Amino acid sequence: MHMNVSSFLGRGALLSALVFCSLLPLVSCHVSDTPTILGLRPVYISPDSVHVIRSMPPRPMYRLGQIYYKDSLLFVNELNKGIHVIDNRNPSAPVPLRFLSIPGNRQLAIRGDYLYADNLDDLVTIHIADLENIAVSNRIDRAYNIGAGHFPEGYNGYFECVDPALGVAIDWMSAELEDPRCRR
Repeated sequence: MHMNVSSFLGRGALLSALVFCSLLPLVSCHVSDTPTILGLRPVYISPDSVHVIRSMPPRPMYRLGQIYYKDSLLFVNELNKGIHVIDNRNPSAPVPLRFLSIPGNRQLAIRGDYLYADNLDDLVTIHIADLENIAVSNRIDRAYNIGAGHFPEGYNGYFECVDPALGVAIDWMSAELEDPRCRR
């Protein structure tokens, strides 16, 4: 059998190209030295926004907490965000009315026309006779010792350490973390 050298080199070059192309995805991938771990990352707001409490149009509900019923209205806490106000005169067709934005809110109580709620570590009294024009009538600073949200409540595992330079941590969200330094 007589073989031409140029056809032999051509096949070798072709074989080399096939091997190179099949290995290219492995070679071109960047492999990180630090593994990612599923954990929690803080959600920040600016320090100026912490004490801003306002009435807003209704919005979708997520992560619900306490429910309070008063005069055919439901007041439903959305953890760390605020309170949904729902007209429940017809329980088979409730109507969302307002969302009261209260950063860091987890608890509420109502007496008369006053709603009492936590606003991170403060206790606030909010006049709610007119749900579109609410007003904070009293604030007790640092009524609660929550540690300024430096640790995720009721969580055991890795989390991203709170960085006060980024704002005030009011909540936590699931995230892939690179080399987390904090754990509980």
